[in-house]
Amino acid sequence: TPVHDAFWPWRKVFLDCPGVRQGTYVDGAKMLNYFIKREKDAAKKDALIDTLMMLYDTRIEYFGREGYVLGRKGVDLYSLRNKDYEKVYNILSKSVELEGNKSYPDVLVFYLRATHKMIEEGKADETIMFDNYETSNNIIEANLEKYKDKPKSLANWENVRGNNDLIFEPYATCEAIIKIYTPKFEENPEDIKMLQKLTKLLDRKKCTDDQLYFDATVKLYELEPSHESAYLIGKMLMKNQEYAKAIDYLKEGEALED
Repeated sequence: TPVHDAFWPWRKVFLDCPGVRQGTYVDGAKMLNYFIKREKDAAKKDALIDTLMMLYDTRIEYFGREGYVLGRKGVDLYSLRNKDYEKVYNILSKSVELEGNKSYPDVLVFYLRATHKMIEEGKADETIMFDNYETSNNIIEANLEKYKDKPKSLANWENVRGNNDLIFEPYATCEAIIKIYTPKFEENPEDIKMLQKLTKLLDRKKCTDDQLYFDATVKLYELEPSHESAYLIGKMLMKNQEYAKAIDYLKEGEALED
């Protein structure tokens, strides 16, 4: 096949001139993935995967872009050999740390998948899911804003958000959310983004009877008045039979929106 014909000349260039062109590494990754997906012998397949991982390390050595390349390396390793989930987790944690909002969409999905695997296998506490989901979500929100006028890219990032929400969903019990976010709320009650995220999360999970939901919603309204917040507060006060206070908030909400 053309891929087999190209492999040996490529190998010679890679071994003899590793710093000549970055394309050597792009082409090499494509060829190795091609061979790995078609190899039936487990030992040979493992050796090819190890070669691919070495290829990524060598690319970083000669051409830098560590965060980006680690992202490609981690995604490939999880896709090809997910028993190495701990290595993947460390690789993608570093990639996300280095790339931040420039992280590629698939990196964030595999980052949360590896996080889930770490927890599932008892290698990490559940709290890391909340931290890593928050990190990923902040990057996703930044890119949704960045690409709001580019439908194709926007749809891609919305798909990533949907995937990550599905991974996160089983961890988001009322008890866990309240345990994680109560100290965050107490430490920084004027963090608007945190309050928005917290109230949406509690609302989505139907954790609206807890005092944290009420306190966070009231604080969010104080910092950023909106008819939605006013309505929610009024509804909660009515439930507590505090009708006079409820009327005040509902009137304020009406004044903000017809």
